[in-house]
Amino acid sequence: MPNKVLGSFVKKLQRKKVRNKKHRLAVFASGAGSNAKKIIEYFGNSNAVEVALIVCNKPDAGVLVIAEISNIPYILIDKERFFRGDHYLDELKKEEIDFITLPIDILLAFSRISRQ
Repeated sequence: MPNKVLGSFVKKLQRKKVRNKKHRLAVFASGAGSNAKKIIEYFGNSNAVEVALIVCNKPDAGVLVIAEISNIPYILIDKERFFRGDHYLDELKKEEIDFITLPIDILLAFSRISRQ
């Protein structure tokens, strides 16, 4: 089931692909990064989507190590500042981010995959 859901998501993105440009995804994470790692691995060979940025609010989070190993840039954010306005939109625009969240069923699918 999870691969079917993910495959459907990728197919939808491929139909929306513009001029051979990959959709750039920002992954928000603040912990060890196991779900972020699965997302990075899943889209690693995709022609439609690339994980282009990790957004994190904890400077010692394991997800930042995963970002470095995967050569994915990251930004550290202040959680309170993030929720008070649009302070980080410039960073997202600079990285040309197309998506900052995934549908909940995709996140649940990643959760199921990580337990396998």
